[in-house]
Amino acid sequence: MNRLRPAPTAQVQLPRALIDRIAPPFVRFLHIEAAGGAVLLVFTIAALFLSNSRWADALFGIWETRVELRLGPLEFGRSLKGWINDGLMTPARR
Repeated sequence: MNRLRPAPTAQVQLPRALIDRIAPPFVRFLHIEAAGGAVLLVFTIAALFLSNSRWADALFGIWETRVELRLGPLEFGRSLKGWINDGLMTPARR
């Protein structure tokens, strides 16, 4: 039997995507315990500034925007504030 085998191909290296260059330093930053506190402090200051500015109404409108997850007849939705309070602000288990 004479079987044809594909010729070995040279390995092609694809160009690195932008996210591949940005993600590793970002992940290292987030693994530092103090980095979480710094990020929280920056966003707290930004929220205080925005809530006391002329953009406060727009900010509160975004805060109450409804975000839903639907799968056929099943539907699960909350406001953006609800998703953040219930999902993102819970402590992660290691």
